[in-house]
Amino acid sequence: MPAGMVPMATPWGTFKYQNPMQVQMEMAGGINCVGNHPAKAPQISPEWVVEKSPDIFIKVPLSEAFNGMNSGESMKKSRDEIMEREELKRLAAIKNGKVFIIDPKLCAGPRQVVGICYYATWFHPGLFPDLNPESVHEEMLKQFWGIGLEGVWAYPGGRN
Repeated sequence: MPAGMVPMATPWGTFKYQNPMQVQMEMAGGINCVGNHPAKAPQISPEWVVEKSPDIFIKVPLSEAFNGMNSGESMKKSRDEIMEREELKRLAAIKNGKVFIIDPKLCAGPRQVVGICYYATWFHPGLFPDLNPESVHEEMLKQFWGIGLEGVWAYPGGRN
């Protein structure tokens, strides 16, 4: 990888064990198939992903990918790009539409509780019937910062 390149900014960059996103996934009952990879921020190949055959595929694009305000259009575009990758067409996650995009701001800091809520509803859609991550996010912003929820923070949201 070229010097200065951020792995998550590349199509096959990911995160591994002891990263806040890894911890969130585990708290929500998920398993990161890259969790035991020896590299800190591995660049994985499409073949590696196919070999691991994840049931759910979550992309955490860098904030710059959203050009400011989060929009459903930018997240849908990111998801569509993953769904259309020829190398991934055999994955259960692709076949079953279990591809999700989540804003990195929900993966660390005070908003990570919202990220955990999204992960929980994605990993176990029938387990938490009353959990609405968007409502949790909205209530948190209103109560602690006195602001409203704007934009789209996860796509598709809710239970899929």
